[in-house]
Amino acid sequence: MTTALFIGRFQPFHLGHLLAIREILQRNDFVIIGIGSSKKSNTPTNPFTFKERKEMIEAALKEEGISNYKIVEIPDVNDDIIWAEQIKKSIKFDIAYTNNKWVKDCFEKIGAHTKKTKIYGAYKAERVRELIANGQYWKDQVPTAVYEYVTKISGDKRIKKLLMS
Repeated sequence: MTTALFIGRFQPFHLGHLLAIREILQRNDFVIIGIGSSKKSNTPTNPFTFKERKEMIEAALKEEGISNYKIVEIPDVNDDIIWAEQIKKSIKFDIAYTNNKWVKDCFEKIGAHTKKTKIYGAYKAERVRELIANGQYWKDQVPTAVYEYVTKISGDKRIKKLLMS
């Protein structure tokens, strides 16, 4: 059984993330989803808490019928090597997937096998946050379950407040 690690901040979880997870699961039996910057929240670039991000991902994956995953918390560490080594020591995985050059470099420095996922269109969490902040249509950027979750917890109002202040 092969286990993949997929790290992201998921601020919020969007369709590109979902497509990447589907791609990863086509090549691997199980995916560990690492929520990075897990201690950061209520800022313009990190509006959601770890718990909120975990719940939105779980809702989206349940909606898609995906159950072969686990979600873990990945706090920031101010040293690239120590950060990557701590992850490698605490999470058992065969391959790490990312499109983030910094994450790829960190893992390669410690000898972890990494692969890039495809870039899926214009799906970017920063763009989703900007659409929300500007009162523009964003529902087509995220899984339905994430849209419903974010609006239920007034996350859209939080993003507007954080980005417009």
